Amino acid sequence: MHKLHIIIISILTFLTACHPKKELPIITTLDSNWSFRTINTKTSHPATVPGNIYSDLIDNSIIEDPFIGDNEFKLQWVSDSTWIYQTRFDVSSKILNKENIDLNFEGLDTYAQVYLNDSLILSSNNAFRNYKVPVKDFILFNNSLSIKFTPTHIKEEIEKNKLGYTLPEGRANIHPKSAVSIRLGLGAFVEYNGNLERHLFKCLERCKN
Repeated sequence: MHKLHIIIISILTFLTACHPKKELPIITTLDSNWSFRTINTKTSHPATVPGNIYSDLIDNSIIEDPFIGDNEFKLQWVSDSTWIYQTRFDVSSKILNKENIDLNFEGLDTYAQVYLNDSLILSSNNAFRNYKVPVKDFILFNNSLSIKFTPTHIKEEIEKNKLGYTLPEGRANIHPKSAVSIRLGLGAFVEYNGNLERHLFKCLERCKN
């Protein structure tokens, strides 16, 4: 099933070496004021971060639980949709005056475009790596952060059409979109990230049974 897990975004600000003692980076966690919508609508709904797209849809009474009955097959439009998650945040002058400011992402799954103040700062295509994006030239006192997720099957179809041969089809009795899993993990805290994902996967597995 198509899943979108949002974990945490953190900004790391590295202090300059003007002081005799080495200082730790300033970490700002962006886990509030999130909203989500499809690319075809302007109406946004509150999003919970950490969280996932299905939980957000359920919390906003947009869909029923996909693990009940045959709801999964009625909700394939979720995996066919392009989703946009947005938030706004402020940055202090203390941070803005630092020499290096990075926005850290852990596990953007899979095809996501990240915009900071309407500037494209990252296009991801790999769910199994971390991204650290220098944003000194883009960050302001008041900021908007937007992440657009393109359905995996759209990108896969584009790449498949570039091939000079036809790939074999999968088993006919497997629903083609049931295996699609898209996850977004953002953050600087690897331990927290891992613990949260294990918790979510356990919850999903328990709901299935």
